[in-house]
Amino acid sequence: MMDKNVVLAAACVAAACLAPAPSVRGQCDLVRLDPPGVLDLGGLYGGSVASEGSWIVVGQPGNTTHGAFSGAAYVFTRDAIFAQGAVQTIMPDGLSEGDNFGKTVAINGDLMAISAGGDDDGGMNSGAVYIFRFTGTSWIQTNKIVAPDPHDFEGFGGSSLAMGPDVVVVGAVGDADLGDHAGAVYVFRFNGIAWVPEAKLTALDGSFNDFFGKSVAIDDDVILVGAVELPNPSHRRGAAYFFRRVSGQWVQTDKVRPSSDGIGTSELFGISVALDGEQSLIGQSAARDAQGFPSGRAYIFEHVVARDQWIQRAILAGADGERLNAFGFSVALDENIAFVGAPEDDQLDTDAGAVHIFRRQGEQWAQTDKVLPCAAADPSFGQFGLSVAFARDALAIGAPREASIGAAYVLDTACPADIDGDGDADVADFFAFVVAFAAGDPTADINGDGSIDVGDFFAFVAAFAAGCP
Repeated sequence: MMDKNVVLAAACVAAACLAPAPSVRGQCDLVRLDPPGVLDLGGLYGGSVASEGSWIVVGQPGNTTHGAFSGAAYVFTRDAIFAQGAVQTIMPDGLSEGDNFGKTVAINGDLMAISAGGDDDGGMNSGAVYIFRFTGTSWIQTNKIVAPDPHDFEGFGGSSLAMGPDVVVVGAVGDADLGDHAGAVYVFRFNGIAWVPEAKLTALDGSFNDFFGKSVAIDDDVILVGAVELPNPSHRRGAAYFFRRVSGQWVQTDKVRPSSDGIGTSELFGISVALDGEQSLIGQSAARDAQGFPSGRAYIFEHVVARDQWIQRAILAGADGERLNAFGFSVALDENIAFVGAPEDDQLDTDAGAVHIFRRQGEQWAQTDKVLPCAAADPSFGQFGLSVAFARDALAIGAPREASIGAAYVLDTACPADIDGDGDADVADFFAFVVAFAAGDPTADINGDGSIDVGDFFAFVAAFAAGCP
């Protein structure tokens, strides 16, 4: 075995000579998720995505197997390096034309929910959500739930869906309790036997055209709901609402809007939401810049526990300053990394799309990467980034109009060379590795073989040269 002192000397020389290569994200960085068989034209494959543990779910609401827009969904497994694995096609019995099964998808543990916003069981386009459980070998449908008070064109589940342990949150923007398209959100909980309605959430100041429930997220006992507030005499900008479960009851605890910060008139705040612990990320795909052009924004809000209020901490915008790209249409959040979809980005081609990656560095958020669709496909009008989901270092991305059929991708975001966790592979990481290596710290086990030796040094050098996603 090479003496560690020799390795450390080599490290010092390498630190002086090496600089991390700039990150370029495109064709060679994305793994394409292709289901078995031939997709139908206009299939909208990738219209929705969800990720959890070893699973990635891709919705295709335009599948025509059981009639136009009857829909389908596909479940992928992935190994430690996020290679494509086995696939299960999900098309429950009873689907029919216009059901839009797969319009939204969610997964938590061994439970999966898939919406059919055009289902007619409770009235025309009233909507439904199918529940599946993993048995150890396959996903089996266990339930189909509808709103306890369904009505025509409610679109139950068609706009948004989220899951927690034994709980499912369902958006219904067509609910009219507080006026046409005021919207509502339903909470169902599994009691060990059946899925039981637990709550129907509406905004305390709800009104017509709020589209409350356009987006939803849940983390533990907190639910975040987006309401885009399409123009009416009293609302224009959009809002997001926080609910907390207290003594078994869901209570609205806060309502937030974005600060203008000199940006100008804003629209569609709340079109997408994500929630992770004491942080939330809210998209606003039609936010206008100071010149009045739609350029999109996303906002980080943090929870101030003492006041039980959510305070805006950061405004995220594309570093390239591109306009008319629908930046913020989709979002995902995990601790110190945020993902923002811009499905109408034109950098690669017209409306080819993109996903922007931001990392928290101290108290600031900074863009560290921009992911473009695979150049080998026909990217024009593909809307890459219309849907995003993130779990366990894997970013799932939908491009539902790519090549008129749709596509889905997964990107490995792991960065073994980022020893200090700031999102960059730089000289500070090199010296942090040297210190860990000399001390025999497990942090230096870059190749994951359980021992710290020269193999880890060369693995680190290779990762350092490649840079971070």
